[in-house]
Amino acid sequence: MPTSAHVITRVTTPLFTLPTNTAENDILTFTPSSSTNIIKGIWLDLVNLTQSVTIRLYYRIDATTERLFQTITWTTAQDDGVLIEGDIPVYSRLRLTIQSGTAEAATRSVPYELFFQGLGRTTLFTYTVTRSDTGAPLDGVQVSIYTDSGAATNLIASGVTDSLGQISLSLDPGTYYFRRSLAGYNFSPEPDSETVS
Repeated sequence: MPTSAHVITRVTTPLFTLPTNTAENDILTFTPSSSTNIIKGIWLDLVNLTQSVTIRLYYRIDATTERLFQTITWTTAQDDGVLIEGDIPVYSRLRLTIQSGTAEAATRSVPYELFFQGLGRTTLFTYTVTRSDTGAPLDGVQVSIYTDSGAATNLIASGVTDSLGQISLSLDPGTYYFRRSLAGYNFSPEPDSETVS
């Protein structure tokens, strides 16, 4: 794909599994890299659901505060999915949630895709933090991403893992170093290096 200031990238991400509850559940969190990204659309495939849901899109406006950006109510009488479209500028963390009005009888898979415009060729990279002893996802881990493996320099993005232990970021190709922090936990290796292609 040629490098351009107007690249539209279609990113297919792993499935989100909707649990059998009526809580507001994170589908994804998205944190931009050092260059601002424009999300052109988010597609949620809801064909597997048997109950109505409310979908909410939030922006983080400072270190601790989020603002509700959009709310969509979907019912089983509607099409098989929801497309959130338009130019959605992402300057800080974006969070997408789903909440069932009535609990599903079993967990349900919700595939989703992002369509975004970035500066240059970028990749949506999902980083997952799990417990080493059980493999369970770790929620609430502060993740800081650097371009240098040495002292904590060249910070390009940071965020907090969601209920799946994940944080998703738009990154240019290259090697990145992830530093993790959560009270009561020691992480190894630290930093963790990942290559984005």
